[in-house]
Amino acid sequence: MVIVFVRMATMLGSVVVLPLHFQTGLGVSTLTTGLLLLPGGLVQGVPSPLIGRIHDQVGPRPLVVPGALLLAGGQWWLSTAGAGTGLGAVVAMHVVFCTGMAMLMALPPAPATSAQAPRWASSRSLRNLPSGSNSATSAAKSDQRG
Repeated sequence: MVIVFVRMATMLGSVVVLPLHFQTGLGVSTLTTGLLLLPGGLVQGVPSPLIGRIHDQVGPRPLVVPGALLLAGGQWWLSTAGAGTGLGAVVAMHVVFCTGMAMLMALPPAPATSAQAPRWASSRSLRNLPSGSNSATSAAKSDQRG
């Protein structure tokens, strides 16, 4: 339960603060912000089926430990970003964070869906694909409107 709390707190904090840092701190447009967040969403969504299969085969422990370390390392690295930090470096920081997040995203629904048919067992991780890239596409859409 602690992992779920930490994961959600860091994710929500990053979803709010990182776009503000891009737009206010670095002065980039909303469209650019969305495009800069896109690699993180892809890192969360694309390997999710593989992460779900690994979870099904070996259990949560091989995913929780490195995932939590990547999540914490990515958050620490993001905490070092300032106004002089380049966009590429901030995107790299965000990708490290999102890699850890992807490894932890398959864990909470696992007990609830483990009794389902095997064809549904690895599809639960596909839910990360739309949620991971949602903030990037929303930012890009809002830039086109205004």
